Amino acid sequence: MKRKVLVFALCFFGIINLYGKDYKTEVTESLQNGNFEQCITLLEEWEKADPNNLEINIYYFNYYMQRNAQHFSTMGRMKDGRYGMYDRVEYNLDDVKTAVSYFDKILKKQPNRLDVRSSKCTAYIYSEQYDLACDTLIEIIEYSKINKNAWTWTENKSPKENGLLKEGEDLLFSVINECFTGIYFPFESNKEFIKKIIEKETQLYPDNTWGLNHAARYYREIGNYKKSIEILKHAVELDPNDYVLVGNLGYAYELDEDYINAKKWYEFMLTMDNPDAVEYGKQGLEYIKGKY
Repeated sequence: MKRKVLVFALCFFGIINLYGKDYKTEVTESLQNGNFEQCITLLEEWEKADPNNLEINIYYFNYYMQRNAQHFSTMGRMKDGRYGMYDRVEYNLDDVKTAVSYFDKILKKQPNRLDVRSSKCTAYIYSEQYDLACDTLIEIIEYSKINKNAWTWTENKSPKENGLLKEGEDLLFSVINECFTGIYFPFESNKEFIKKIIEKETQLYPDNTWGLNHAARYYREIGNYKKSIEILKHAVELDPNDYVLVGNLGYAYELDEDYINAKKWYEFMLTMDNPDAVEYGKQGLEYIKGKY
């Protein structure tokens, strides 16, 4: 069976040397086929041919992540919270450390590379080193205040040049949300890490609705529904058209057994110009039917 290439940071054009050798394609194929001896030989050859190409480090990262990874078909809870059959991967932690060191080589020269920073966090999530994932995500949030969200992406080009629709703070929180979701499961063992993340988000970005939604989710999960409601009310004031925030506010009131206010926000969703919002509002009203 061919192994899947990790999709951390491989979305860039291959670089062909003067002799016409397409290292990108050959290295990718060797990774897909699990031919790691050939892969490392190609990487060393590629590095000699193009020693100033920082993107080679991304392929070194994928090589070290994959070379000793063990794959198991497993039935259970996946990292996104769903249940079912999935490919569970166990990573060699020494190899993960080496792999991440190649990302650090890039960041030393190109510190604004958000693709690399987020992929570093993802590597720790995949290898279930949630403490390091938390530290890395907090570093991203803190660094955003240093570079004022002037992020770059693949090959140190702008997000727009890479075809991304988001940039600046929007891109930052898109990445934060992806990493936050990965750290969120399993919640019970990771809740102290999650608390650190939401505290940093709300400290540095008190009016960002993504961060506020993360914080509300945390407080809802630990049973502090009133705190969750307080945060969501502020978020809805900032963006009353975000049906996710409105739906979460209705749900938080429902959990707090304040069915009058739950009904108010579920009914508000019926007036929103979004079919998903309307459907969620209908479901919410059905759940609390006869309780108010």
